[in-house]
Amino acid sequence: MRHAAVPVEIHPPRTVKENLVSESKLEEQGSVAMPRDWMTKRSLLTLAAMGLAFFAASVGTPGARSAPPTRAQKTSTAGEKLTWKPVDFAIVRYNDDAPASWNMYHGEKKGLLLIRLWRRYLFLNVQDQEVYELDPQKVKVQGDNNIEWSPADLPSDPIETSEWKVRDVGPMRRVVFRFGKSGNFLDIQLPLLINGKPMY
Repeated sequence: MRHAAVPVEIHPPRTVKENLVSESKLEEQGSVAMPRDWMTKRSLLTLAAMGLAFFAASVGTPGARSAPPTRAQKTSTAGEKLTWKPVDFAIVRYNDDAPASWNMYHGEKKGLLLIRLWRRYLFLNVQDQEVYELDPQKVKVQGDNNIEWSPADLPSDPIETSEWKVRDVGPMRRVVFRFGKSGNFLDIQLPLLINGKPMY
């Protein structure tokens, strides 16, 4: 039994120009499907470019100069003198008596004090329990109250002291120590703030 032959429609091969025109129409319709491998490579390249841009921004331009340090960032090692202001209220006793001539000064940092006993200048670090003898020639009186002195002029070694006692007595902080092992006592009392912290 013979079947009827089905006619087969044969299309002639399209030229390269026709292929390009067809692909252009598909792109306009948004129906061109990109190969998955090509999309993966494109994503990796995009991420790599973003990473390089972020790295360049974080590192900065080679050879660029950083901003100069501010005055607050400079240390006193360059010999810059600091202004020390007088303590408004304090009690100083040398052994059991008040010195005939004395002054006490404070800086910006608490616990660091300058004391003048007669013609002698002492630098006290209450926290470290250290006392330094200063050169009077490097302490400059500024007006009637303030003095100028640079921590860069601090001697390398403190003088010998002993028997330190630091405790709070009512509204005052009392600091007592002895010069040497058997010398005179220096008794200092400084006011406290309402929260119990030292004022100076």
